[in-house]
Amino acid sequence: DIEFVGIARAKWIDDAVETNRKIAGILVDTRFLINNWVKKNPDHIMLSVKGNPETSMTVTWRTCTDIADGYALCREIGGDSWLRFDAVRGRFDSDMDSSHIFWADMTGLKPDTKYEYNVGNDEFRSESYSFSTVPENLDDFSFICLSDIQTGGPVPPADYSGFNKFLKETLRKHPEVRFILTAGDNTNCGQTDIQWTGALEGYKGIMEYIPLMMSMGNYDDMGFENYFTFEGKYYCEKADYFRNQFGGAYADNGPDEWKTANYSFDYGNAHFAAIGISGPEDVNEWLIKDTDASDKVWKFGSYHFPVCYAGS
Repeated sequence: DIEFVGIARAKWIDDAVETNRKIAGILVDTRFLINNWVKKNPDHIMLSVKGNPETSMTVTWRTCTDIADGYALCREIGGDSWLRFDAVRGRFDSDMDSSHIFWADMTGLKPDTKYEYNVGNDEFRSESYSFSTVPENLDDFSFICLSDIQTGGPVPPADYSGFNKFLKETLRKHPEVRFILTAGDNTNCGQTDIQWTGALEGYKGIMEYIPLMMSMGNYDDMGFENYFTFEGKYYCEKADYFRNQFGGAYADNGPDEWKTANYSFDYGNAHFAAIGISGPEDVNEWLIKDTDASDKVWKFGSYHFPVCYAGS
């Protein structure tokens, strides 16, 4: 039995730190984690497709709120000069901490070209990573579709190391994969940063190199008033945690009241729609218009629940 001191943040600030809980595992000083959860150096660095993947790539990253601005630097592999792309900043107030989320659209790139990039501000920057733009008129490509990868208990951060190992091994066997598409339940409880930090750590060493395109599941907008005792279960229809972290990562082309949870993008000769789980009437109307407007050969929809369901 291990003594576990609950986190004192947000809804738990008055009582959680006074509550000791026995957890089988390692001793975790969560008050230390609170003070050190988000750093000045960029983390959660994630690529995504927001515009034309032949000529652009979007990158997302997180810092503490001490960092007021940021930008991405990008150049062709082996090139001499860097291109600078200033980032848009958002604020994410979670149950663990407050952070700044940055989104930079790297545009005006050459098709079928490998680039290196890094992110941050003048003082605190990431290491350099790489990605490739899409060839023109691409009609033969591979992607991975994942669903229900949620895992991890209440000891922060949630442990997605097994998933990380599995996905890296899969990509080692299939280096032709160009991006990752999920079908929801990316986390085990989407209204806590304990889960999101763990889940994004699960993509570390991967999402910096190939785009991560997420759809939402019901667990991604689920929360508890106390995550550690799993009391006070609720659902956030607007998926605040998802929207505040990824609002600038994906195309702003979903239905008016349900953006970010719903969006679409083109890749090669295919059109993809990430379909959320809330506002089904609005989403249905948007989806019909969105797919009708596409002239791509293939049209894919990523949705968490079965399309045809007989009940139980």
